[in-house]
Amino acid sequence: MQRAMDINSDVGESFGNYSFGADADIIPHLSSVNVACGFHAGDPVHMERTVTLAKENDVAVGVHWGLPDVNGFGRREMKISTDEARCLTLYQIGALRQIASSVGATIDHLVPHGALYPMLARDEKIGGAMVDAINSVGEPWVLYWPTPLERHRFYEIAGREGIPIVHEICIDLDYRADGSLIVERVKQARDPAYIADRVQRFVEEGKLGTVDDTDLEFEAQAILLHGDGPNATEVVSAVRTTLERMQVAVQPASTLVH
Repeated sequence: MQRAMDINSDVGESFGNYSFGADADIIPHLSSVNVACGFHAGDPVHMERTVTLAKENDVAVGVHWGLPDVNGFGRREMKISTDEARCLTLYQIGALRQIASSVGATIDHLVPHGALYPMLARDEKIGGAMVDAINSVGEPWVLYWPTPLERHRFYEIAGREGIPIVHEICIDLDYRADGSLIVERVKQARDPAYIADRVQRFVEEGKLGTVDDTDLEFEAQAILLHGDGPNATEVVSAVRTTLERMQVAVQPASTLVH
């Protein structure tokens, strides 16, 4: 049985007058967050508010960098050059790092968003440019990446370049037998008891069931949850309560892989 796990979530996705996600309610239950940096979602004011909230709750802060596509929420693939890949990565890292510094917080990790996943899984040049951007910053940050990992070139490149990898499962979305996730266009409510059972099985057996009535085996240090579902707070609370009941420590994954 695993004795330590990270509870992680994508946050800071509000911008202007538009509010998304239950950040204020879920962050106290988390151990790490991925903050949108203004390209796929978020804006400078909400970045600062989110980082401040995370700091107040002793939650690790990560850079959630994405494509410059607010209308598509960063989920539409784009043709970009290696220069664009490197610089949009640097830009978002720099923005969040400076905002974090201004409120006395630090950056802990990095997480790509949305359409970057399939792009980075295939395109070694784009992946290499983004790894170069990360390494040029010179910080000992970890990179969160979804498991199963076998199909992803970016994961291989990052590992080869010495970036520590956090393996992450998505507990509130369903998996197909091939390991791919079913991403909902509109988030649906999830039964907290069902999610708690999935957490318990993963901790005890390292497995999750799929929609194809098969089991997938996972090795992961982090559990990803989404804060934009209708009952996100209840789901996140159920995960935290389950881990604590099982005497699994809840802490940032960076402390588990370094």
